[in-house]
Amino acid sequence: MTKISGYYNSAKWPIQLVFPKLNIALHLQPGEFILGSDRQKINDPLFEAFTGRDLLSRELSDTPVPINYIAI
Repeated sequence: MTKISGYYNSAKWPIQLVFPKLNIALHLQPGEFILGSDRQKINDPLFEAFTGRDLLSRELSDTPVPINYIAI
């Protein structure tokens, strides 16, 4: 469980995240969330390393939510 309900692009421009070892590339428009194939927000702790100014931001929840891992 976590209090982070999702990660989204907080920059004012599109960003790209590439994970070559996982064979995954994500393209996010400004304000766009990382979503799974079922359109659920992904809150995988893997993305915590990519949070910060002009990168990903966290959407926080008041109550704990289950972790939705990125499918690999």
